[in-house]
Amino acid sequence: MARITWEDVMKKTREYGDKYDFINVRAVGSSFRGRRIPMVSIGRGHKRVLYVGAHHGAEGITADILLRYIDEVSRLIIEGKRIGNAHGELFINTRQVDIIPMLNPDGVEISVKGVDKSDVMYERLLRMNGGSDDFTQWQANGRGVDLNHNYNDMFGEYKMTEGKMGIYGGARGKYSGEYPESEPETAAICHYIRSMRPRHIITLHSQGEELYYESRGFALAEAEKNAVIAQRLTGYRMSRTEGTASSGGLLDWVTRECRIPCLTVECGKGKNPLPEKDARSIYAAVRPLLMNAPTMFSGA
Repeated sequence: MARITWEDVMKKTREYGDKYDFINVRAVGSSFRGRRIPMVSIGRGHKRVLYVGAHHGAEGITADILLRYIDEVSRLIIEGKRIGNAHGELFINTRQVDIIPMLNPDGVEISVKGVDKSDVMYERLLRMNGGSDDFTQWQANGRGVDLNHNYNDMFGEYKMTEGKMGIYGGARGKYSGEYPESEPETAAICHYIRSMRPRHIITLHSQGEELYYESRGFALAEAEKNAVIAQRLTGYRMSRTEGTASSGGLLDWVTRECRIPCLTVECGKGKNPLPEKDARSIYAAVRPLLMNAPTMFSGA
């Protein structure tokens, strides 16, 4: 099976907006290379949660997982069935699930398709990739910035870590950018979060079958309660971030600055990029969490 692309996401999200009156589709922003970043909103309630996929280029499978969720929820609503603890009609009238399937479309396209030699950025991206023309493990955005280190948390401290790793500019991964929210993708989601104040955030990554809910030992009480529920629903284990994963991420920023409970879900097992054939089994594992979080999580 072919790996999911940005074009696939755009096609599917347009179909949702055209087909369902309880779904609204809009662009939350655009990528460095001008690709629209669509957000699908299900429902029109005041209890809002946010699901985010594909922070990293080689983790496009998480966009597939979120599209599968939208497909199933839409069908359940049409059929008048329950979604988690709520009947479909009650769900769309009291909840709103905002879904950004692919925050990093440039990175996913680079990982899936590579970079054509005619591309004006080919030589620059090649250097960032260590001289290799195999871009399958590319994690950063189209400018070589790792979006999940570009949030305003421990930014200066992480810069010292970058130096120790020999990273002084754009790279395949781990480079945090010139300043917090320097990238249009990160700036777009931060603007949304500040404006809309979702009650909970779930961000999907791959891989490891782990759940992260705290930032360098600090956790919101609601986030820990939600992680316990998530562990029971998915069978994934609750873990703590270590090393370079402990600063500059979405989880760190929303936990410490916004005080919004956030859960990072490391989907599946193996080596990134996970094969597309794994999408079905991964969705089966995280489905109970995605279905139940809007009604079961603390504060919902």
